[in-house]
Amino acid sequence: MKDLIQRSKIIELMKKDASKSQEVALNQFLTFCEGDFDISKLNDFKDELLDNTDMKASSISTRIYQVKGLIRKVLNKSDHLTQGQRFQIEQILKDVKAPKLQSKGVSIEKVLSDEEILILNEELTSKSNGKEMFLLLISTGIRVSELINLKYTDIDTQDNPESLFVEVDILGKGQKLRTIKINKALIPEKKKDDQVYLFETSKGKQLTRFFVHDYFKRKGIKHLGRSISPHTFRHTFATRKLQQAKSSSKIKALQNYLGHSNVSTTMGMYVHDEFTTDDLLKI
Repeated sequence: MKDLIQRSKIIELMKKDASKSQEVALNQFLTFCEGDFDISKLNDFKDELLDNTDMKASSISTRIYQVKGLIRKVLNKSDHLTQGQRFQIEQILKDVKAPKLQSKGVSIEKVLSDEEILILNEELTSKSNGKEMFLLLISTGIRVSELINLKYTDIDTQDNPESLFVEVDILGKGQKLRTIKINKALIPEKKKDDQVYLFETSKGKQLTRFFVHDYFKRKGIKHLGRSISPHTFRHTFATRKLQQAKSSSKIKALQNYLGHSNVSTTMGMYVHDEFTTDDLLKI
């Protein structure tokens, strides 16, 4: 309770000192933390902005600097922190680097190898719906926000009963509606009759983006020796599909499927060094 009161006081002090734009940045960070102020989540917050918003790297840098600046301002006014605690907090802030001001192209290191996919498929279990979420994300390329918003009422498995797949309309980034295909075998069974979302907590609540991010980050470190995120599966899906594309019409279809506003975004993000000039000439 004491820690909760201190955190509440810190948030109050930060909001008191914040300009309007700084308050926007702070509120966005607090929303990501689900109201639980935790500076150790700043790097995850940065990754969330990069992966799931249309913000430019320069704008994301500004948001990160604003939150860090407010934290430092409150630190200077706090008299209850020891020198060791101040040093620890400052080290955390220094480790949070602003994104590089360059193209948001995805490096090949952010794409899972065949071996890594097999490892995750073998190691992840149905506890916390981990394996089900992984299979759905890697096979559809949807965003984490789209995953946690999937409802059973969105899916009609009786439609076209002879098909292995079901078409589902989802509302993506920028409120864009698009249709994806889900293998019927990957749709988890309801754990109770009144279950609304495909993936819920043990208490029947909708999963949060942070929960899914944190889950795969921990599993990636444990089983692959590196941090991964739900967007890693989207990168992997898109890269493989682009490498399989043999015509401009298929690339256009992939652009629409991923929900990108234009085809240059798809090409810019998912054409890697391994995708040679000869490959491009074949498209």
